[in-house]
Amino acid sequence: MISTLLERRGRETAHPSTAPAWLVDALGGGGASASGIKVTPDSALQYTAYWAAVNIIAGSIGALPLLVYERLERGKERATKHPAWRLLYDRPNEYMDALTFRETIQGHVLTWGNGYAEIQRGGDGRPIALWPLLPNRTRAKLDAKRRLYYEVDKPDGGQANLAPENVLHLKGLGFDGLVGYSPVRYHSEAIGLAQATQGYAAGFFKRGATPSGVMEHPGQLSELAKKNLRDSTEREHAGLDQAHRIWILEEDMKWHQIGVPANEAQLLESRKFSVADIARIFQVPMHMLAEMDRATFANIEHQGIEFLTQTLFRWMRRWEMEAGEKLFGIAERETHFAEFLVEAFLRGDTLSRYRAYHIGRQGGWLSANDVRERENMNPVEGGDEYLAPLNMAPVGGEGKTDDDALLASRLLAAGGLRLLGAGSGEAKARATARALEGVVAETAGRMLRKELNDARRALGRHGGDGFEAWIEKHYQGYEAVLRSALAPGLEAAAGAVWSAVGEGPVPAEALERVAEWIRAAVERHREASVRWLRAHRNEAPENLAWPADRAKRFAQEEMERLLVLMGNAE
Repeated sequence: MISTLLERRGRETAHPSTAPAWLVDALGGGGASASGIKVTPDSALQYTAYWAAVNIIAGSIGALPLLVYERLERGKERATKHPAWRLLYDRPNEYMDALTFRETIQGHVLTWGNGYAEIQRGGDGRPIALWPLLPNRTRAKLDAKRRLYYEVDKPDGGQANLAPENVLHLKGLGFDGLVGYSPVRYHSEAIGLAQATQGYAAGFFKRGATPSGVMEHPGQLSELAKKNLRDSTEREHAGLDQAHRIWILEEDMKWHQIGVPANEAQLLESRKFSVADIARIFQVPMHMLAEMDRATFANIEHQGIEFLTQTLFRWMRRWEMEAGEKLFGIAERETHFAEFLVEAFLRGDTLSRYRAYHIGRQGGWLSANDVRERENMNPVEGGDEYLAPLNMAPVGGEGKTDDDALLASRLLAAGGLRLLGAGSGEAKARATARALEGVVAETAGRMLRKELNDARRALGRHGGDGFEAWIEKHYQGYEAVLRSALAPGLEAAAGAVWSAVGEGPVPAEALERVAEWIRAAVERHREASVRWLRAHRNEAPENLAWPADRAKRFAQEEMERLLVLMGNAE
């Protein structure tokens, strides 16, 4: 009868790791290992190495910021107004913060194999709260039509069935794709051995009366005498505080010293091996479990990197994919996603962080304000300028003299140049200009993406009427920023065209004409942006988008103007 009952109950669950609480309790809360220790998720956490491994992984997942982003035409931006932002980054419910929530769910996965949270939704179907579910009271099941649902035991003894879209389910390793396996059940022997070793060590030091010798009595002791002798020995010599007291032997008794048993001599090694077992189960570096025997400075650094890439990365991806599937609507999944901010994990390594910033700043893809934002610092005026790798000076500038000097230095660096006359190398100059249209289009495209992101945010904040005022104010002082973005491509094009056919020094007339052309090109770009944004001020922010070919058309028109300027076209 019992066999039939268990067989029927077993078919109701996808795997023993999802067994209902009544069955686990009926079996004593877990199975006994070969060491004789009964291992349960709760008892496993009483072993220090197991606790440390779970605490390290769960704590790391909880501490890393989990952000919501909106996909842009190119790149992404933080979607702080989306309902999922507050749930994942700030507070999933009124009782706990996001760190505690993720740490709790991740801890459930590392002990039970599965972590569950109910998704509470508002009237519009969007998530408004996340509530953790106890893993021993929640089961993933399939109905007669093979449709997934979650069965939850209520505190009052009843049960509730939840739809899969209303349950955030984080799984560990499993082979049916439905649930994860419990590490405690699958590794009960290794954990039981570790607990048995720990228990033996505790008893060993508690008693203190180590049998490092034997007492010999010349006669035969009665059972009562043996009991009295044993009790007095335990009372006067057991425990660490009495381990070295003087023994007084009576009735011609003798003491014989013996060696330490082999099992006690290997106790320390056994405990170290158990720590390595736990590290293998969770793929946690040994030094994180305070086992430093073979650690060096070099390999600890690499193990820390491997912990992020090999251990945490998989858990982060599980969180990101489950959140993306359950917290965003079908249409929103195309535009929104959740992603951990991994840079926070490296925040403590100041030297490596600053070296990376230095490389990015010199390479021209990070501005001062980009760096300050990553360091949680406020932006500074003029901090949006990017450096040109050629001489590490800001591209463009506010003064005409500085612009001309910088342009002259770059054109001279390209070699001997001169202003072309009509018909002199016209075909070669035109071919060079056409080949460089892509460079100019790329620099213009980068600037247009930044302008569009700024405009979308402003339109969302201010609306149509306020957006008009924003456009006027924003583009009044925007010339320096535009020059920083557009001038490099235009200067490179002019220098390359001239160097293709020119000889001798650069005439002053050439420098003046090219500098004026660049200033005019920047102004044409600015005016086009202002006209277009004003014409589309009533658009929804998400629908705001430049014409697809605007950067390409800008490059073609400016290259044609350059050729006319140089006398190579009518």
